[in-house]
Amino acid sequence: MSEFLVFKTELNPNAIQRRKLASNAGAARHAYNCLLAWTLEEYAKHQKDSTYPKPRLTKQTLQKTWVNTLRDTYAQGWWQEQDSRAFRSGAEQLANAYKNTFKHGRGYPAWK
Repeated sequence: MSEFLVFKTELNPNAIQRRKLASNAGAARHAYNCLLAWTLEEYAKHQKDSTYPKPRLTKQTLQKTWVNTLRDTYAQGWWQEQDSRAFRSGAEQLANAYKNTFKHGRGYPAWK
């Protein structure tokens, strides 16, 4: 029989840390929603014209799309203040959401 040693840790951030945590969570949510809107637009373009390529929904592709296409338009002026991992997290969450919705045969991922 295996034994596990578990440690519980409670975070107790001060006001500045709470504000930074909330800001990074908001940045991830913003990237997720912008990328979701972008993928829906790209799918609509593909449905109108079958020669238009479908968007690739991998984590890496979504992260590159955020950096190369959407970041300067939708997060202009404040994205430098955020941790870059927050935006990457939003792209990763959307890629996982698409994977799960296609796996279970549901519609598109929900807005955050």
